Amino acid sequence: MLAHETGHIVGGHLARLRQRLDQAQTMSIVAMLLGIGAAAGAVATSRPGDNAGGAVAGAVMAPQEAIRRSLLSYQRGEEQAADRSAISYLNKSGQSAKGMLTTFQRFESQIAFSKRFIDPYAQSHPMPADRIANLQDLAKKSPYYDKLDPPALQARHDMMRAKLYGFTDTPQGVGRRYPPSDMSLPARYARAIASYRSSPIDSAAAQIDDLIRAQPNNPWFHELKGQAYLENGRPAQAVPELRKGCRSPRARRRSAPCSDRR
Repeated sequence: MLAHETGHIVGGHLARLRQRLDQAQTMSIVAMLLGIGAAAGAVATSRPGDNAGGAVAGAVMAPQEAIRRSLLSYQRGEEQAADRSAISYLNKSGQSAKGMLTTFQRFESQIAFSKRFIDPYAQSHPMPADRIANLQDLAKKSPYYDKLDPPALQARHDMMRAKLYGFTDTPQGVGRRYPPSDMSLPARYARAIASYRSSPIDSAAAQIDDLIRAQPNNPWFHELKGQAYLENGRPAQAVPELRKGCRSPRARRRSAPCSDRR
């Protein structure tokens, strides 16, 4: 996703889209005025029983729809260009593009039963199947296609996902995704977050302490405990934990939760 969005930025797509929107707005106004003029002429020359109202609506709306579809076609082209740029950036950084294809395949499966009702020409993004077809050959030709991410990077990614699920999903949803039988660090992290959001603080604090014992210098675990105490009305207990997060060696090496609490 970062590679794709970088493709938009490098390609100047956002700036050009604004220009296209301005042009489309101007074209829309001109088309509407011309349509109204033509419709007025049709009404003036119509005879009783003619469908003058339909002619008026058609004269006004048809150009608007054509302009809208032209703009959507332009957006789809920019999305395809960003996809191709993403493949290039991933190759240059020695990373696999397999994740892009997997993501589009997931999108495709999600709309499998409804895509026959979707007008592909009325979408701002290409259909997932089209994106897969356009990228599959490029991605598979990469020498890095089967390369796995380094374990440390994968671990950070798994922890990030666990944190997002913990804060955005329901406790039941977290429990299904990370059942109690899963004793991995990301699973325990997600369950601890869900616990502090829905259960008494003492139970959540015990789970967070378990995380801290596993990684004493992880600033995010101390930050979580401080946040849990703070949001449960225990600021005196929150402050030491937040300070520990700021003072941890890992917090000093990279952006950490203390940066916005000093």
